[in-house]
Amino acid sequence: MLVAQGQKYPYRTVLSGLKLPDTSSGYLSFKVWVGMGMKPNHNTTLQRLRQVAIEEINAANLPPNCTLNLEVEYTFDERLLLTLTPKESSEARFKLEVASPAGLDKPPSIVSRQGINKLSIPSIPRLRKGKPITEIVRVNFNQWEALANSFNNHGPAHQKRRELEKTTAIAKNRLSIIGELLRWLEMSGMVNSLSETKALLAVMALSTIFQSIDSTEANNLEKRFQQWIKSNLTNGLLIRNNLKHALYESIAQAPGKLFWPGFDLEIIKAFNSDKHKKRSQSFINSPGKCGQPSQTTLTFLYDAIANGQHLGERIKAAWALGRLISPGQPERWQAEQTDVEKAAKLVLNKLDYRRTDPRETLWLLSCLSQCVAWHTTGVTLGQEICDRVRMLPETILVVDSQLPKYPAIKRNFDRRRSLLPKLLNISGASSEERSQIKEWLLEVVKE
Repeated sequence: MLVAQGQKYPYRTVLSGLKLPDTSSGYLSFKVWVGMGMKPNHNTTLQRLRQVAIEEINAANLPPNCTLNLEVEYTFDERLLLTLTPKESSEARFKLEVASPAGLDKPPSIVSRQGINKLSIPSIPRLRKGKPITEIVRVNFNQWEALANSFNNHGPAHQKRRELEKTTAIAKNRLSIIGELLRWLEMSGMVNSLSETKALLAVMALSTIFQSIDSTEANNLEKRFQQWIKSNLTNGLLIRNNLKHALYESIAQAPGKLFWPGFDLEIIKAFNSDKHKKRSQSFINSPGKCGQPSQTTLTFLYDAIANGQHLGERIKAAWALGRLISPGQPERWQAEQTDVEKAAKLVLNKLDYRRTDPRETLWLLSCLSQCVAWHTTGVTLGQEICDRVRMLPETILVVDSQLPKYPAIKRNFDRRRSLLPKLLNISGASSEERSQIKEWLLEVVKE
């Protein structure tokens, strides 16, 4: 598959006429080249690859020699998702992510042939995706100055900003532009409209551009950005009640976007200082992306789920907790079994007794699915939790009386409630159920 350099996202397309090999063994490779050329390795570079066992694809009701459509989704957070569906029907689906390995000289991750008895848990990223510079691309900082002078925080202005960010991210002089943007921040007291606009553009741009850069390439520059963010989280951000929401939100979300470890306490302190205001929910995504599964951070998310004053706060906390305790986290970031069980009990209790908003309960189910997914890795949760999960499809919940008002959510909720017990014994799930579970678990990886 070839992807044009600078492809805009989100992007979706469907490729038809593909055919599975006439075999039930071996592996199918997916390779993605990016560049300006028309052929692999001709003015293009191999950037992503993935191998998957054909046996696993067949198990999703896609038999050998089956004619397929390939749905390609390039998400807003630059993930490449592929879905195989039979040409004759859309019932069977096999979904996977084609990720960027740490080094293409290393073997790609391969789905085990034993996948029929286990489940491939989507990996939670903790490292940024780098992008090589394009030698012929340079950015004049006057372009950023012009954008600041005309910026009005409306849709077309943000489109121009995103395009300039993408160009800067691959520009030969990107480190120089980063330095200029940092000077905007360090020299700005945000005392007038233009200085606050420059601060907004700088935070948004740096949060995007640094994602494209190896941390060792711009180590000192990134430390300056970290220090500015930390200073505003701990000292100045919350006393500025008139701070524009877009800038407030961008500062709150920067640590998570860049996977900065060690920001848990600053994020929690900033949230608590402002938690009576609805805008404070902007802080809750970051612990799910860069937080440690420590007692402090987990307790913060438990409390937001149990006692959050705003619906958005409770939904974000359920998403963040599900991500943080997911078995898809890298080993060094994985939660203890006791913490997973505590999260599962909390969610089950909220579903049983307290929560009536279908939008919230749908995300509580997703959080619970990440807890129960540990069963597919060989970890056995407590008997009480397992029994309650098995009974969940027949349990009368307080939200049941509200679900008919939201038909689309009800269909999704009922289907997922019936899928949860399957995670306790994944080998007993049908191929269609396994496919639906994988797609569901993949949601926590998306942002």
